[in-house]
Amino acid sequence: MADDSKLFASLSYLIPVLGGVAVFVIKKGEYERFHAMQSIIFWVAAILVSTLIEIAGAIFGLVPVVGGIADIFIHLIRLLFGLGILILWLMLMWKAFIGEKLELPLISEYSRKMKEKAAKSI
Repeated sequence: MADDSKLFASLSYLIPVLGGVAVFVIKKGEYERFHAMQSIIFWVAAILVSTLIEIAGAIFGLVPVVGGIADIFIHLIRLLFGLGILILWLMLMWKAFIGEKLELPLISEYSRKMKEKAAKSI
């Protein structure tokens, strides 16, 4: 595998969503496209979950008495989720850079299907 393939695969994770889209459009190799599509789905899922956490925090914050306690839990969830995303993001970039595939449950399988559909439509 060429070093530029590894570089582009790891760069697909660098900028949320846009990095994956750019690499998917520019590069045609199997390895780069796998990581690009996985990056797109990973970041979209992370943004959606983060948004849901924020919405839950806003809703629970409006509830009298429970709101203060819920706010503590929401902050903890936000912190743990953010830390998990950071660690996973760094691992994904590193594994792509060294030429390995770190397959994420559900996301990897879905990214394969989406990559195949996109390849057929191009």
